[in-house]
Amino acid sequence: MSARVSKQEGEMAFIELALKGSPRQALFFATLAFFSGLASVSLFGPTVKLLRESMGLTPLQAGLLVAIPTLSGSLGRIPFGAWVETAGGKKPILCLLSTATLGMAGLLALVATYPEGPPSFYYPAVLFFGFLAGFGIATFSAGAAQVSYWFPRAKQGAALGIYGGLSNLAPGLFAALIPLAVGEWGLTGAYAAWLLYHPSSGYGGVRGRRQGRVLLPVMAGRKWFAKVGGGKDSPAVRAGAFSRR
Repeated sequence: MSARVSKQEGEMAFIELALKGSPRQALFFATLAFFSGLASVSLFGPTVKLLRESMGLTPLQAGLLVAIPTLSGSLGRIPFGAWVETAGGKKPILCLLSTATLGMAGLLALVATYPEGPPSFYYPAVLFFGFLAGFGIATFSAGAAQVSYWFPRAKQGAALGIYGGLSNLAPGLFAALIPLAVGEWGLTGAYAAWLLYHPSSGYGGVRGRRQGRVLLPVMAGRKWFAKVGGGKDSPAVRAGAFSRR
């Protein structure tokens, strides 16, 4: 998205916005990213039995291991959701998915080194990598804000329903598939397949196509209109996008 002052009439200036993307495109990629990130809810649930046996975990340690991705995902929702207001949706989502991928890569390195499960002294490392992987869950708030910005109020309910409904299939689907993958490829193969899937689906990005130009009227004497280039998801851009319909 680019912006420039197109013309000025008295106290009113008109900013010309070149927009990229479309509401459907934003909904598709936000849903895909959240689907990929939310799968981290099932990161340890289906495999905790193997890890508990190899690491000699107590029930408390096993419970914390299962819960840690959800904990980090919940904590990350507030700051990354707020970041969308100034940066748009793409940067927060990519940052969250990159952090989650780093956690998955670290976990894969451990289970690849110890195919039967890491020794007990690696428990803090497994917990840490699970914490990082859980940041993919926080894509919920960033994606929801992005979807809301692209749709008018009358259509936001349906768009957010599609976004949340399809994405929330991920935990159940992965909880069913991981045991099958572990039985077929072992723990290392299952996490390797997950790591390959994660960036390929989540990093589709919001690659926009140019949709045309719009004129957005603002007060000429105000400084805030010069900051319209804060991202294609900003309220100003939404107003311009809706004016084209």
